Amino acid sequence: MLPAAKRTVMFGFSRVINLEKKQLLRDANIMPAGEVIAEGLGPAYNSYILFLEKLYYRGVKLNWHYYSDGKAWLAKGLYKWVTSRGTQKETTALWLSIWEDFFRVTIYSGEIPCGSVKAVAWQRCD
Repeated sequence: MLPAAKRTVMFGFSRVINLEKKQLLRDANIMPAGEVIAEGLGPAYNSYILFLEKLYYRGVKLNWHYYSDGKAWLAKGLYKWVTSRGTQKETTALWLSIWEDFFRVTIYSGEIPCGSVKAVAWQRCD
C-alpha cells in the first residue's frame, strides 16, 4: 500500500516550466474544446493528445466542468469499473487544468493498493 498523498505533475514542451504562467480557460461561457486548448497549450498540445490517448486506454474519461470557486474550467478524470457482483463504481483518478504552454495533472489519493490505476500513475509499485 502507498500512503495517502497529493502528487502534481506538469507537462509542457520544455523541461523547464515557468511557474509564473497563468491558468487558462477562465471564461465560463467558452467550453474547453480542441481549438481553445490547442491555442493555449501551443507546442505542448501534442503531449496533451498523447496523454489523453493513454487515459483512454486505461479507462479514464475526462469530464470538463467550470468551477466558480476557482473561476476556471477543470477536467475531472473518472475511472469506472464493475465489481464482481455487478455494481458499477467510479473514482476520481485525477484533475487536469490548462495553463499557458503546459497542462497540469493533480492526483489526490488515499492508500493505494499496488496494481490499481492510481498505483500505475504513481509508478511506485515494483
